[in-house]
Amino acid sequence: MKQTILFIATTLCLLHSKAIGQIGVEVGRWRTHLSYEQTQQVAVGEHKAYAISSGALYSVGIDEHLIETYSKIDGLSDSDITKIYHIVEKNVLLVGYRNGNIDLLFDNGDIVNISDIYKKNISVAKQTNDVCYYNGYIYLALPFGIVKINIDKKEIADTFYFLYKESGYIEVNSLSVVDGQFYATTIDNIFTAPTQSVNLANFALWQKVENIPSGGNKKAIAVASNLYLLKTDSTLYSFDNNSWSDVLDSKVYNIFSHKNRLSIIKKLSVSIDNKNIFFDEQPQMTDTDRHNNLWVALPSKGIAKISHNKTAIQDIFKPNGPITNNFWKIKSTSDKIFAVAGGRWTVPFGIPAIVMIFENNQWTNITREDILKYLGTYPKDFVDITIDPKNKNHFFTASYGGGLFEFKDNTPFKWYNADNTALENNYISSIAFDKNDRLWITNPKTSAVFNYADKEGESYRIAHLPYSESNAIYTPADILIDQRYDNIKYFIVARGVFKVIAFDNNTNHFINKTNFIDQDGKIFNAEHYVCGTQDLKTQSIWIGTSSGPLILPSPHNIFDNNYRCQRIKIPRNDGTNFADYLLENEMITAIAIDGNNMKWIGTETSGAYLINEDGTTTIKHFTTDNSPLLSNFIRTISIVPNTGEVFFGTNKGLVSWQGEAIKPEATYQSLHAFPNPVRPDYQGDIAIKGLAKNSVVKIIDITGNLIFETFSQGGMAIWNGKDKNGNRVATGVYNAICNTIDGLQTGIVKILFIK
Repeated sequence: MKQTILFIATTLCLLHSKAIGQIGVEVGRWRTHLSYEQTQQVAVGEHKAYAISSGALYSVGIDEHLIETYSKIDGLSDSDITKIYHIVEKNVLLVGYRNGNIDLLFDNGDIVNISDIYKKNISVAKQTNDVCYYNGYIYLALPFGIVKINIDKKEIADTFYFLYKESGYIEVNSLSVVDGQFYATTIDNIFTAPTQSVNLANFALWQKVENIPSGGNKKAIAVASNLYLLKTDSTLYSFDNNSWSDVLDSKVYNIFSHKNRLSIIKKLSVSIDNKNIFFDEQPQMTDTDRHNNLWVALPSKGIAKISHNKTAIQDIFKPNGPITNNFWKIKSTSDKIFAVAGGRWTVPFGIPAIVMIFENNQWTNITREDILKYLGTYPKDFVDITIDPKNKNHFFTASYGGGLFEFKDNTPFKWYNADNTALENNYISSIAFDKNDRLWITNPKTSAVFNYADKEGESYRIAHLPYSESNAIYTPADILIDQRYDNIKYFIVARGVFKVIAFDNNTNHFINKTNFIDQDGKIFNAEHYVCGTQDLKTQSIWIGTSSGPLILPSPHNIFDNNYRCQRIKIPRNDGTNFADYLLENEMITAIAIDGNNMKWIGTETSGAYLINEDGTTTIKHFTTDNSPLLSNFIRTISIVPNTGEVFFGTNKGLVSWQGEAIKPEATYQSLHAFPNPVRPDYQGDIAIKGLAKNSVVKIIDITGNLIFETFSQGGMAIWNGKDKNGNRVATGVYNAICNTIDGLQTGIVKILFIK
C-alpha cells in the first residue's frame, strides 16, 4: 500500500510539472468574461460584501478577501443586474434584474428564482428601484407600485399597485418604515400607510404626506425614527414630529442607512459618524459590515474597505476582466484573444476605442487614455483588428472615424491618418494581413476605398488600389485573403451597390458582384452581406447575409461569367421533396470554423448554431433559454485554435464555451491531457489534446488492458473516464496511446485517475 501511494504521489508531481503553463478548461464548460469597471452598488452580508458592476455580480470575503464572480453559469437565472440588497437576518441576497426577474441568493449557495414580475403583462418598466426589509418580508419599490415577497415561502405575497385612472401607474422610487408607517416616495409625493393595514393593495388607503419640501423627490430613507428626504436638486431634509427641517443644502449625491447610521455621499467624499472620507473618484454607494467597517462602491476601482476607526481606504477589490461589455470584433491567435470595442453602420457609434487581450486566463486592457498618452489622440469606434501572422504581439486596429492604429507589445506604437498617409479620410472599416505581411485596408467615403500598406523601416506606407467604383461602397465588412491563391482578395460589403468585390493583385483585375446565381439557377440577392470566413479544408468562402449563409465554392473562380454560389438546403422530411434554405430568415452576424471543420454561425436574434461541415445538420443551438449566453444577439465569434474554446461576443458581454475541436498538430510534441490528474470531484470528460489529424487513441491500464478507443478528427480526442462497460474507472495511472492512421507518428500521455 505504501508503495502504491508513493507511486501515485510521484506520478502526480510529474504530471503537475508537465502541466505547468498548460491552462485548460473542461470540455463543455462555459465561462463568462464580464466587465467590472463600473461598480455602482454594494450590499454587505454576514461574510461577504457583494457588488454589481455593468450588470455583473461579484463578492469579496469580509475577512479572507476572496473574490468571487456570479453568472448564469453559477445558477443565476438572468443577466443585466440592476439591484442588490442583503438581509443578514435571512442570510439572503436579493438580486434584481432589469427585466423584472428576481433571484434569492442564499448564503449557503442556494438560488431561488421568482419570475412573476418578469412574466407580468404590464406596459411599464419592471426593474427594482429600492428594497425595504420589514417584519420578515421584502418590499420592492417598482415603476408600478410595491411588491411584497415572503422570503420563507420564496414567493410573492402581495402586490400594491399605485395607479391613477387618469394618469396611469405611479413609479415608486424608494420605500422606508418609520414608527409603524410605510413611506413610499415618488417623484412628486410621499405616500404613507400603516404597516399593519390589512388592505395595502387599496391605493386609496395610502395618504399623501403634506407640506413636503418643494421640488422633485429622489429618495427617502429611515434612520432611527427619522425620515430623510433627498431632493433631485441634491438638498437633504429630515422629517420628525410631522415637520421638515433642512439637513444640508449643499450638493448631496446619495444617502444610505446603516444600522441607524446616516451615510451621506457628496462630491468625492462620504460622511458617516461625523467623519469625512475622501476619494479620487465619485463614490456610488456605501454599506457596513459586522465589524462596522465601511464598504464603498467606486466605479472603476471596485469596492473599497475602510476600517471603522480610519478615514482612508484600507483595501480595494475588483475581479479581473475586460474593460467593457461592448464587443464588436474578436480575433484570435494560437493561444490569445484580441477584442475591440466600437461600432458602425451608416455612421460611427461614438464608443470609446478599447483593445482587450485575453491570455493565460488574464485580461489586459488598452484604453483610450493609454492611446492618448502614447499617440496624442483620443479615438473612438475600433471596428476591426488584425494580428501580424509572424508576431502575435504586433497588431493593428481600425477606427471608424479615427484612422489606423499600430500596437507593439500591448503598447500603442503609431497612428496612421489622413494627415500623414495616403488615406483620404479617417474612416477605416476593415483590415487584414496577407501571407506576405502586406496590410489590406478599406477606407470608405473616399475615391479610393481599397488600400494596402507595405512596411518601410519602422512604419507602413499606404497606397491605393486602382478601383473606380469606390462611390458604390458605403460600409465595407470583412476582408478575406484566399488561403490557396493569396494573390486574390475578397471584400465583403455590408452596405453598398456591390456586395462582394474580388481583386487579383497579379492582374490588377476587379470583379463586382451585386448578386449571385445559386446551384439551381436562382438569383440570390440579400440586402446585407455582413461577415465572411474561408473554409481551409474545402477553400469555400462562407458569407453571413441578411438572408442566411451563402457559400462561394472555389472562390478563385468568381471571375468566371458562369460562376455559381451555393445555398444549403435542409430537407423537410415530411414526405415531400421540398427543402428549406438554412437560416434563410436570419441575419447572420458572425461565422467561425473550428478544428473539426464544423461551422459556428451567430445570428442577430436567435443565438448561435453549430452545424456540420456542409451545413446540413445542426449539432448545437445555444440561446439565452438553454445556455449561459448573455444575449441572442451574437456580434462576433472567434475560436482559439490551440484550445478549441469558442468565444461569443454579444451586445451584453462575452462568454465562452470549451468545444471538442482544436486544430490538429503536425507532430505529438504538445501532447497532453486535461484535466490531469482527474480528481474525485470531477465527473466531466477528459480531453487528450495536441493530436495529429485522424489519430487513433487507445486508453490502456497499467496491466495492458484496453479500456477505451476513439478517433480524433481535429487535434483533440475525448474520453468520458469510463471503461467499455460504462463504469467509471478505478484509481490508477492510464496510458493514452496515440498513433496516426499511417503509423508514422506515435505518442503517449499518462493520465492519473483518482476515484
